[in-house]
Amino acid sequence: MAAVEPRAALTSFSIQGRGSLTAGGRTLRGDFIITAARPGCLRFEAYGPFGIPVLFVVVRGDEVQAVSFLERRYFSGPATSKKMASFLPLSLSAPELIALLSAAPLPPEPTGLSTAPPGEAAPLQYAAKAEGCAVLLAQGPSGPLRLLFGDGGDLLAASLGQPGAELVALYSDWRSCPRQSQAARFPFKQEFSLPASNRSLRLEASEVRLGEPLPESAFELSPPPGFKVVTPS
Repeated sequence: MAAVEPRAALTSFSIQGRGSLTAGGRTLRGDFIITAARPGCLRFEAYGPFGIPVLFVVVRGDEVQAVSFLERRYFSGPATSKKMASFLPLSLSAPELIALLSAAPLPPEPTGLSTAPPGEAAPLQYAAKAEGCAVLLAQGPSGPLRLLFGDGGDLLAASLGQPGAELVALYSDWRSCPRQSQAARFPFKQEFSLPASNRSLRLEASEVRLGEPLPESAFELSPPPGFKVVTPS
């Protein structure tokens, strides 16, 4: 528990780097910027070659806004898990996405807490390569939650959901980053996969900023001139 408390306390973060999305037998690569503030504000920007914007998504509370530059469309509506999945590769709520991206998926008041040997926490068994690994089991908003910690307390892997339909997250390349008056460790490499649907998202950060104050304008998105505005009927 103590190992995850500093990361759970992060109020905001901004990640910039390179990512790849694999789905339907195709892999798309590009640059990304992710900005988040707890509890439920998230901004995702994806760029193609030469820095051309491809997709911007902003979630603020129970509303999602998105701009597809390829389709020249702007969408605004309720931030349901189904609608979020149409813009982002993971069908999760904004708070769940923020928790995963900050490598602190344990709920503030977890239930069903227990520990288990690494080998009993499938499908994380293959990730338990370091000595001294520990597994923390809990009940999360989307079902069972399994967390695999390394000897130094860094989170190595997590799985969320029922066996056979879980989301698996892997974390590596942990580094110390400035965070206001102190430093915090953050994983510069993250991989999220849905084994049942053969979908995966890989993120490799080149720059990480933690705990910086973010203006409200960071989570606002307006329709660009000439774009078609789409709202739920």
